[in-house]
Amino acid sequence: MESTKTAQATESTLETTTTEMESAKKPLPIRAIFVDMVKYMPSKLVGVLGNTILIPIYTNILTPEQYGLYAIAISTLSFLCIIFFDWIGTSGLRFFKAHQLKGDITKYFSSLLFLLGTNFILMFAAVFIFRHHITGFFKLPMHFLFFIALLIIPVAFRSLLFQMLRAQIKPSLYTILTIANQFTTIGIAVLLIKYAGWGPFGILAAMAISIVATDVALVFSVKLFSGIKFKKINFPIIKHLCWYGLPLALASLSSWIMTQSDKFIVQMHYKNSFYNGIIGVSYNMTFSIFLAMFAIIMIAAMPRIIIMYEHQEDTREATSRLSGFFIALTIPFIAFVSLYAPEYVKLMANPKFGEAVKLVPFLMGACFFTGLTEYTTIQYHLRKKTYINTIIRMIPGIIGIFLTIHFLPKFGLITVGATALFTSCLYFLLSIIVVEKDLEWWFPLKEVTMSCFALILPVCLVALLKTHYSVYPITQMLSAIVLYYLCYIGLWKFVSKKRPADLDA
Repeated sequence: MESTKTAQATESTLETTTTEMESAKKPLPIRAIFVDMVKYMPSKLVGVLGNTILIPIYTNILTPEQYGLYAIAISTLSFLCIIFFDWIGTSGLRFFKAHQLKGDITKYFSSLLFLLGTNFILMFAAVFIFRHHITGFFKLPMHFLFFIALLIIPVAFRSLLFQMLRAQIKPSLYTILTIANQFTTIGIAVLLIKYAGWGPFGILAAMAISIVATDVALVFSVKLFSGIKFKKINFPIIKHLCWYGLPLALASLSSWIMTQSDKFIVQMHYKNSFYNGIIGVSYNMTFSIFLAMFAIIMIAAMPRIIIMYEHQEDTREATSRLSGFFIALTIPFIAFVSLYAPEYVKLMANPKFGEAVKLVPFLMGACFFTGLTEYTTIQYHLRKKTYINTIIRMIPGIIGIFLTIHFLPKFGLITVGATALFTSCLYFLLSIIVVEKDLEWWFPLKEVTMSCFALILPVCLVALLKTHYSVYPITQMLSAIVLYYLCYIGLWKFVSKKRPADLDA
C-alpha cells in the first residue's frame, strides 16, 4: 500500500515537472501581440493624426478662454466616467476569458449590463443633487453640466463595448470603428463651431452624435443581444466585478488627480479659463498624441497577457520585453520634442497659445513615466489586487494637489508641468517597489542599453545642424528621430544575429 502511494506520488511529481518544462519551453506570444498591434495600428495612428489635426483647428477657431472651457468640460466628463463607468469596462475585460471558459457568458453579459444601469441611476442622482456645487465651484455653465451627464450614456456604453471587443480579440473591427468615430467627431465639430457658432459646446455635441453611431455598430459587433437575459443576473459575478473594479475607479481617480486636477486648481486661482486653454493645448500636444500613439502596445498585449496568466504561464519576460519596446519607441520623441519645444508648439498651435512651451518638456517626461507604469502595474491586475494600484496612485495624486496649490501662486503655470512630472515619476517608483511575488517587473536592460547607444548619433547630428547649418528646426527634429530608429534597428540586428525563438509563437 505504501509503495503504491509512493509510486503515485512519484508519477504525479514527474507529470508536474513535465508540465512545468513544457510551459517553460513554450514560446512567448510576442509574434501574436505584434500581429494584433499591426491590426490595431491604423486606429491608433488615425486617432493620433486626428488629435494632431484638432490642435491647429481648435486653436484657430476657439479663443484660449473657449478652449479652456472645453478642457474643463472634458475633464468633468472623464471624472464622472472614472467614478461610475470606466472600471466596469476594465473589469469586463479582465474576467471575460474566465467566464468564457466556464461557459456562463450569458449571465456574465447580463450582470455587466445590470451593473452599468445601476451606475447610470447613481450618476444622474449625484449630478442633480450637487449641480450647483459643481457649476459654481468649477465655473462650468449649467447647460454644459447637464449635457455632459447625457453624453456619459453613450460614452459609458462605448467604453464597455470596446473592452468586450478587445476581450474577443477583434482588432480589425476595433480599428475601423475607432477611425470612423474620430473623423465623424472632427467633421461635425468643425461645422457646428464654424457655421452654427456653438463654440466649445459644438465639440461636445459632435462627440454625442459620433459616439451614438459607434455604439449601435458595437452592439451588433459583440453580439450583445444574445447575452441579454436579465432573469439570469448573477450577483456573485457582480460582487466580483465590484471587488475588482471599485479599487480601479479609485486608482483611475488618483490618475485623474495627477493629470487633470491642475485644471480645476488653475480655474479657481485665476478665476477664468484662459490658462486652462494653455494647459489643455499642452496636454493635447503631449498626452493625447504620444501616450495615445504608444498605448497600442498595451492595447494589443493585455488580453494575451491575461490569457497567459489564466493558463498559469510566467508573464514576467513578456511584460519586460514589451516595456523595453515601449522605452525604445518613445525615447527619441521624449528627447527631441522636449529639445525643440518652442518650434513644436509654434508648428502645432495658434500663436495665442504660445505659453504652452513652458509645459511641453515637463509633460513629455510625464507621458513617458505614465506609459511605462502601465507595464509595472500589470502585476496588480493579474493578481486581482487592484487596491494596491489604488493606494500607490493616490499617494502621488494627493501630493500633487498640495504641490500645485502651494507653488502655483509663486511660480505660475510652470508649476503644473513640474508637478505632473514629479507625480508620474513617484507613481512609477512606487510600482517597482511594491511588488507581487513572481510577477515583478524585470528591467529591460538590453532594450534600454541599445536605446542609449542609438541616441549617440542623433544627438551629434542635432549638435552639428544647430551650429553649422541653417536647417529648419522641425526638419532637424524629424531627422534625428529617423536616424535614431535606423541606429536602433541596426543595433538590434547586430545583437540578435539569429531570430529569437519566441518570435515564432
